[in-house]
Amino acid sequence: MRTIKIYATGSATGNNVANVTIPSSCTLKGIQYAIDFDAVADNGNFALEISLASATEIAVNAAQQCVAEWRGYNNLVTSGMTLASLVGFFPLSEGLKQGQILYLHAVIGATLTYRFTGVLWLSK
Repeated sequence: MRTIKIYATGSATGNNVANVTIPSSCTLKGIQYAIDFDAVADNGNFALEISLASATEIAVNAAQQCVAEWRGYNNLVTSGMTLASLVGFFPLSEGLKQGQILYLHAVIGATLTYRFTGVLWLSK
């Protein structure tokens, strides 16, 4: 078992905010993740996606290259700031080939900043 880290931070929607190239054929057994976000406006939200596609498929029906997706939402009833964190392990069994690229995409709504750290657990 070996690991590869993928990290990104931002406050705007973006395709390919981070990517990693798979060094050798393997199986992605899971993603250990930590996501922090802060929002200063009502309806601050995010969707983060790890995908084999170079552009987001977050809002695509029948998307076939998405590996994992996370979402967060903020509902302020008055002005202020909201902070939140998500941590966990997302189990998978995704076969990958040497040289394939995994992309992290982000869709951001309202005023929100995210920080994503993912540790990809790879098995031969």
